[in-house]
Amino acid sequence: MKRFFSISVILPLLAGCTSLAWSPHAKTAIQQDAGLRPEAELAAAYPNLISRRGPVLAVRGQTFTDRGDCQTGDCDRYRADGVWKDQYVGVDVSYYEEGDYFLVDSHDHIPIGSRPISSPSGRRFFTGHHDDRRWSPYQGASVWEWEPAPRRLRIVDTDLVAFESFVGWRGDSCVEFIGARGYNVEYRPARTFWLAEQDGDWRLSEEQLAMCAP
Repeated sequence: MKRFFSISVILPLLAGCTSLAWSPHAKTAIQQDAGLRPEAELAAAYPNLISRRGPVLAVRGQTFTDRGDCQTGDCDRYRADGVWKDQYVGVDVSYYEEGDYFLVDSHDHIPIGSRPISSPSGRRFFTGHHDDRRWSPYQGASVWEWEPAPRRLRIVDTDLVAFESFVGWRGDSCVEFIGARGYNVEYRPARTFWLAEQDGDWRLSEEQLAMCAP
């Protein structure tokens, strides 16, 4: 039987049907970053940015309409859940057997795969996404820049390392996460990886670099 997933719940459920979840540190980082709250509370706090009328969610002049029946396998669901950098409204997106996350500004919505976790300075952010069906273009671990508009600097895709969980930023130029070599996480041991900025590029390392020390 096929299933319906939201990006807000897909991360704890996937990765070869094994237990997978954000670490407590990641959950804390996300909550502090965006002040996540239910959509109704968010709309009350930001009435000039967010409103809902029945199935229609209006965010900064753009509309997203819930449709379909998720029990029959054809549906879209949109839920605002945070405001990032005092500029972008985060929208949790649920499709049939897939999910996404949008950063919505006054003229566009930028799909990034999952909720962002900002670096200590706030200049960059990390996203991690794993889906057994591999429909999303944002599979894996990614590092992005916030300014002047969200831009992906590097992705380690699922075919190389299947993302499992976020560990932490190590300064602004290194991020630590848990993953497994190759796609079939169920059959490969999880281990720690680092994405570090070196010589103008972001490189994947299986060994902890001095710059990545906690």
